[in-house]
Amino acid sequence: MSRAYNFCAGPAAIPEPVLRTAKEELLNWGEIGASIMEMSHRSEAFLKIAADAEQDLRDVMHIPDNYRVLFLQGGASTQFAAIPMNLLHGKSSADYVRTGIWSNKAVGQAEPFCNVNLAADTMDKGYNYIPDFDSWNLDPNAAYLHYAPNETIGGVEFNFVPDTGDVPIVADMSSNILSRPVNVSDYGIIYAGAQKNIGPSGITIVIVRDDLLGNALPITPTTFDYKVQAENNSLYNTPPTFAWYMTGLVFKWLKEQGGPEAMAVINERKAKKLYAAIDATDFYTNDVKTDCCSWMNVLFQLIDKKLDDVFVAEAATEGLLNLNGWRTVVCQNLNLHFHKGGVDNSGKCNIIRSESNDDVIHGAVYQFDASEKGVLDQAEDGYHQETRDFGEFENVLVYFAKDGIDDNLSPYSWYQDIVIAGAQHHGFPEDYIAHISSFKAVTDPDQEREQRHRSIVWPT
Repeated sequence: MSRAYNFCAGPAAIPEPVLRTAKEELLNWGEIGASIMEMSHRSEAFLKIAADAEQDLRDVMHIPDNYRVLFLQGGASTQFAAIPMNLLHGKSSADYVRTGIWSNKAVGQAEPFCNVNLAADTMDKGYNYIPDFDSWNLDPNAAYLHYAPNETIGGVEFNFVPDTGDVPIVADMSSNILSRPVNVSDYGIIYAGAQKNIGPSGITIVIVRDDLLGNALPITPTTFDYKVQAENNSLYNTPPTFAWYMTGLVFKWLKEQGGPEAMAVINERKAKKLYAAIDATDFYTNDVKTDCCSWMNVLFQLIDKKLDDVFVAEAATEGLLNLNGWRTVVCQNLNLHFHKGGVDNSGKCNIIRSESNDDVIHGAVYQFDASEKGVLDQAEDGYHQETRDFGEFENVLVYFAKDGIDDNLSPYSWYQDIVIAGAQHHGFPEDYIAHISSFKAVTDPDQEREQRHRSIVWPT
């Protein structure tokens, strides 16, 4: 059986030798007559698997002895709340750098626990650059500084480590951990969901410095308390044993390849070739600033948006899978996890078009974070807004005309002001705004029967 080239951002591709080993050991691990998935997490056999995995990770990342390595559940997103609960240490504020959708989510999860100081923010340009460090607004009294060295969706990657003095740095390395060497001592905490560079989904790595343990907020759930997890070797509750086992196999494989040092050589070579190919043609475009283009997540868009679906379909027939990017982003995305366009949170939008005429618009539905509710204030007087759930999207902020509300139907009356206001707020090109302005607005509720949803392409 030939395997396809899988460019999924996560769960991402896993090294083939690792999958073969797991296949061979699946029914009978270590000749004990049972699968790893059937083994007690407190058995001698599993404790050795867990210890070996931690030691191999320590070896490849050169983790100092004054750091604890935790194997936790809940994904990296759970750490968005666990971090302020563990690290505020009596302080009331923390610095956050917002350079993409994931770091923006971290901001939202921290706000209930502390005052968030946005030390740097690139939402204004659609998260396509990293601001010069000299322009950052750092608070020397902050409990910590949080940032994402690589943003999966936006395709931006830091080429430097912030110098924060005595303020601990917390890094969400979910999408670039092990892709290149890092000096662990530069950080207070490094955390990463496993499903991109480490193994299957279901386990999260947290590397935490000893002096940051033991000061969790009183409201912190026991399973979120890093000190409790460290004292119990990540076995306070039943861990995801199979995912833990798989990460161990990946770490062994990585050691055999030469570790992150060897990966960095391969990743840089791959990324340079891809960006050169994208830049050499007028068929593709990439809006990320050249000094921060990610090695791990290469974003590109087709100049002719009408070819998007064709491109993804024909790529799949050639064995190139998952090139359609993120579910909230209309762009193509080459995610280079173990391999030989972005729109920010305030730009997630569906427009409702006529079935018979693509230029006829019935409505507009936006997904905003709560903090973004003021983006379209200039259109507020003529519109009604409320929060609804739409399938997998929760707390979606919906705008529609006050004279076109029907509780039994989706929004149908749409005025260009809504989209234009948002486009102008985010600095979108004038020709794009003119394109939106050319749409015909429909206020006839009878035409609602023809409605269908389609993603709108918002450039960055």
